[in-house]
Amino acid sequence: VRSCPIATEALNEALPAERTKAKSGRLSGPLLLRDTTEDGVVTDPQQVVTEVLPGLGAFSFRAGGFFQNNSSILPAFVQHVLSAAVEDSPEVLVDLYCGVGLFALSGANHFQQIFGVEVEPVAVNLARRNAAAHGHGHV
Repeated sequence: VRSCPIATEALNEALPAERTKAKSGRLSGPLLLRDTTEDGVVTDPQQVVTEVLPGLGAFSFRAGGFFQNNSSILPAFVQHVLSAAVEDSPEVLVDLYCGVGLFALSGANHFQQIFGVEVEPVAVNLARRNAAAHGHGHV
């Protein structure tokens, strides 16, 4: 595959060099190409990167951890989920598998209490960091 039609231009530009590394056996782990608004293309799965989402703010996460790759859809996706979540005016939001807190933090102003549930320790620490950065240290 010369390029991926659904990848960003930056990812397609970085792909040939990473393909060469993979063919030569110079990769030290799995092949990862993550493109974020703040960090550009990252290949280290342990690196903490930041994605800035219009209307939602900045979220830090581990490049090899879970975070939606197609960040351009996230503002509309989060708004859709939150509009359904607040429909009956609940007081509490429980965000299961919350990762770094995208939904919990995006909805924090709509609920009296927010609980994020996550088992991945790095994601939990980054969720706390994101909460503090968003002014929601109580989440």
